[in-house]
Amino acid sequence: MTKSRIFIPELDGLRFIAFLLIFIHHSSVQHIFLFDQIKTAGWLGVEIFFCLSAFLLTRLLRYEIQQLGNIDFFKFFVRRILRIWPLYLTYVILAILFSYYEHVITEENWYRALGLLTFTDDIFAAVKGFNPILFTGHLWTISYEEQFYLLLPFLIPWLVRLKFKNRIYFFVGAFIIGSLVRGISIYFDFKDPFIWIFPITHFESILVGIVIGFYEHEFMKINKNVIIAILLLSITGIMFLPETNVIAYHLLIVYPIAGIFSGSVLCYVLHADTVFAKKLLSDKFVAFAGKISFGLYVFHIVCMRLVDYVMGISNPVLNLFISLLLILIVASLSYFILEKRFLLLKERYMKIPSRV
Repeated sequence: MTKSRIFIPELDGLRFIAFLLIFIHHSSVQHIFLFDQIKTAGWLGVEIFFCLSAFLLTRLLRYEIQQLGNIDFFKFFVRRILRIWPLYLTYVILAILFSYYEHVITEENWYRALGLLTFTDDIFAAVKGFNPILFTGHLWTISYEEQFYLLLPFLIPWLVRLKFKNRIYFFVGAFIIGSLVRGISIYFDFKDPFIWIFPITHFESILVGIVIGFYEHEFMKINKNVIIAILLLSITGIMFLPETNVIAYHLLIVYPIAGIFSGSVLCYVLHADTVFAKKLLSDKFVAFAGKISFGLYVFHIVCMRLVDYVMGISNPVLNLFISLLLILIVASLSYFILEKRFLLLKERYMKIPSRV
């Protein structure tokens, strides 16, 4: 498989779109027509990130098996470490030190710092709530993905060896088991954010990404208009159902629809023959912003809170634009000063050239 086939530039732009949804979701702007609807559904940016990561890594590992006969586990994990750990751990350590200085870390919650440092914060957050350490409440997703990365290189070779029918049985079985666990969680009234954060109860977008990673060519044969219709129907369904922080049986429908939404967005972009893909997602600025999207995600909360602290909250729209500008600057500096040197080192451990 050639480098051009592995690398899909439009997906960098999609990362930026996913970040913007999360950014708007976490903003303080409200009571503006259409903006409120985007803000409400902004959590779908997380779903796009999950689906995209699962797709790209599944695709890459599958190609590695096809071309080289196996997966180099050591190099896979080194690549993940070099991509995630330098920025993440730098940010987390600074957040912990600042929180300790501000007396936020106490004898009762010190273990939350341990959760951040060991990539288990999602488990703690599912039971105890979002991390109280300053500016880290959103980082449960990093723990979630790191646990996924730990499983994937063992799962994909096993799935590759399965016959088509048995592989489909696995995907259907995984969906049924995850849905049952979610249903049990609802029945016993597990409090928010357990279902949102716990991996077994929030899995659809990851599962859909893996499926598309296996059957990309089959999904590419689906008519683009059908994909658009599915995308619009899924987002409409989500908008009319209660939000994910309402613990009720509608969650048995909301999360599968979110998985369908993220998968349809991915398939739409993979067609890469639309003005949206060619012009917007391939734009140099948008593509670069997608390239630094990890930094955008990590830094966005602290930058937003800093702008609100300095400027007050009397003009949230202005704060929103200044926050976005600040986040872009900070993430760019992080990329060129810190991340890039590790990304260059990461290339030494690539079996097949790629961006993931």
